Amino acid sequence: MTSGTPSPAMTVLADEVDDPAGPMMWEVLVGGVGLALLLVTIVGMVSVVTTRSLTGPVKAGWAVVVLALPLAGPAAWFLWRSRRTAQR
Repeated sequence: MTSGTPSPAMTVLADEVDDPAGPMMWEVLVGGVGLALLLVTIVGMVSVVTTRSLTGPVKAGWAVVVLALPLAGPAAWFLWRSRRTAQR
C-alpha cells in the first residue's frame, strides 16, 4: 500500500472514533443497568429488614443473599416471600 491511502480497516476505525454518541450510549446503558441493580438490591434489603415473619438468623441470611447476589438475591427473596404469603 502507498503511504497516502488509508486501509479499509483504518477507515472503519476512524468512523467509529468520530461518532461521539457511540461511547456515550454505552455509558448510559451500563449506568442505567447498574442503577437498576442498585435499586432492586435496596428494595430487596428494605423488604428483608422490615419483614416481621423472620427471626434474626434467617433474616441475616437473607440479607447476605440479597447483598451478595444483586439480581438473583432479590429475585429469590421476592419469589420465596410471595410463595410463603400465598401459603397462609
